[in-house]
Formats: sequence, C-alpha cells, structure tokens
Amino acid sequence: DFYITSDTGNADHWKYSVSYTEKLAYWPHWLNRGEAEISVRKLSAADGGNLSVDSTHKTCFFYGFYCRKLRAEGSFLFTPSKSGGTHVVETVHYQCPPFLGRFCRAEVQFQRNAIMNNLSYQFNRHLL
Repeated sequence: DFYITSDTGNADHWKYSVSYTEKLAYWPHWLNRGEAEISVRKLSAADGGNLSVDSTHKTCFFYGFYCRKLRAEGSFLFTPSKSGGTHVVETVHYQCPPFLGRFCRAEVQFQRNAIMNNLSYQFNRHLL
C-alpha cells in the first residue's frame, strides 16, 4: 500500500507526504508501516545540477508494535554526465533497532540496490 497524504508545490519544488506498508526482502512475513516526507527540487546551475530528491522516513516494525524514533534520511542528486547519460549520487543515513542490526543493514542494502536498478531501468527506457 502506498498513499499520498499531502501534496504541495510546483515544478521547481514539489513536496509530498506518503504513508506506506512494505514487505521486507529478507523477512516477508512481517509488514512494516512507514511515513515519508519527500522533496523534489530543480537545482540551479550554481548548485551543480538538474534534480534533487530528498526524503525523510519514519518506520514502524512488527505491524506497528515497534515504533521508536528510528529515522532514515536519503537524498538523490541527478546531473547530466559528459558521456550523455545521467550521473546519480545517493546519500543515505539510517538507524536500525538494536536487536535487528545485521538484518536491518542487509535490508537497507537490498533496497538501495533495488532502487538504483529501478532508476537505471527507467532512465534507459526513456532514452530508447
């Protein structure tokens, strides 16, 4: 489930909030619930680029039973490359519950790879 709960802004700076439910890649029997604030901005040439996507996520584990102040923050910076493609830089900061550290890190890495693969697919599809 993925629901947009608010939506504001314009083509230069769009902000939206979402609530979502997701199955974990390494533990699909549990559902996590999350909320995210996402900001999509057109960057000026002085800021070095073309598009920036920033997000802050708050996730609840175990059907909402474990909802500590765990936060994840991420950003993408998209800039044209000299070879004619698009260069993407992703920055991620996240927290894991103390008792799920190794599992949480594996899940974060799986999601990062899946997102980059999906972005590559979308960019390549639009270039053809």
